[in-house]
Amino acid sequence: MAMKQVVFVTVGTTKFDKLIQVVESEEFKKVLKEEKISKIIIQYGRGKKPNLANSSELEVETYSLKEDITDDFRCSDLVISHAGAGSCLEALEWKKRLIIVVNNQLMGNHQMELAKKLQANHNALCCTPNTLTEALKSASSFKFRVLDSPQTSNFVKFLDSVV
Repeated sequence: MAMKQVVFVTVGTTKFDKLIQVVESEEFKKVLKEEKISKIIIQYGRGKKPNLANSSELEVETYSLKEDITDDFRCSDLVISHAGAGSCLEALEWKKRLIIVVNNQLMGNHQMELAKKLQANHNALCCTPNTLTEALKSASSFKFRVLDSPQTSNFVKFLDSVV
């Protein structure tokens, strides 16, 4: 039996309905199937609950907020995250393949700068909601470079300089 491929989608404590709309789209579900992803865990924060149901091909778990999401990071093969520094850092600390989705509707934030830097270092792929499906398609061939443990402190220093 093939191993279950798990994707964890997180928007943190925010509302990022545009990201959730893409995740529940038919096109995105088609790519999940093509990439042999059999389970998706969606943490949708303060936004609308995803309209996604279990099927014979995809197990779906959704929740708004919970105290500890460590297990969701730990059990995932790929993390799709909003560009929040905490969520990105946690995914990197767990050495997970990471797609960072920048909320391009927010004004005056540093999300794109953070995401582009992580992509330039091959630590993550970066996209917007409109390009998320394409990013998911390319994730399997992207050469992710995990951060060594000491580098996480460098990441925190980088964040301090950006914010």
